Amino acid sequence: DTADPIDKALRACLAADRGQSTAGMVECLGIAYEAWDRELNRTYDQLMRSLDQASRDKLRAAQRQWLVFRDADMAFQRQEFVAGNGKYGTLAGVTLASDNVETIRRRVMTLRAYLGPD
Repeated sequence: DTADPIDKALRACLAADRGQSTAGMVECLGIAYEAWDRELNRTYDQLMRSLDQASRDKLRAAQRQWLVFRDADMAFQRQEFVAGNGKYGTLAGVTLASDNVETIRRRVMTLRAYLGPD
């Protein structure tokens, strides 16, 4: 299995007893999100160290814009889907948490691709 260890841990969490409820799924996804966030910071730092100053400036600007997008999108999600208006049902939280994990995971994969092959 060539899956990232974070993805493996998420699958294991979701397959365990605690991952069988809606609250458990959200908890598992939250753990995965935090792990991907740590990996995002680690990968970003590694990439920054590998670049010349002009490229670092461009990456820093791009990353700041990506963070603005991520934060704005999550704020919209909280307001529209999580705020309790009830029209989306109980699985909305799971769907949104999963989407947020995938969003940060994709950014890590993009930064890893910029680093090049191992």
